[in-house]
Amino acid sequence: MSLRTILPIFQNLLFFITIILFFLGLFGYLYRHEPNYCGKSNCFYFKKIQDNYILFLEMTWMFENPVYHRISMPKNIENHYPRYSLYSYCEGVLCESHRRNQFSGR
Repeated sequence: MSLRTILPIFQNLLFFITIILFFLGLFGYLYRHEPNYCGKSNCFYFKKIQDNYILFLEMTWMFENPVYHRISMPKNIENHYPRYSLYSYCEGVLCESHRRNQFSGR
């Protein structure tokens, strides 16, 4: 077989593989993802606990309310960059250690 017969076969095979991979990616993008449950009506439910009904919300993206604590910087940096400041982000029980400027890297 000469190069003139092999080259078109190789080009067609490469084109065919590219088209298959494109449609597999499109299928994965359209159909293979986790559904957004809060877009439906089952985002909240009532549960009876000790003769009281309590509203439970299904939070899918945040554990607790975020807390932003400002971290003080040296005065020369704050004066040189007055529009910028440094904050730490925390949720839940870690906020107390963030207020004391104790960071563990967790």
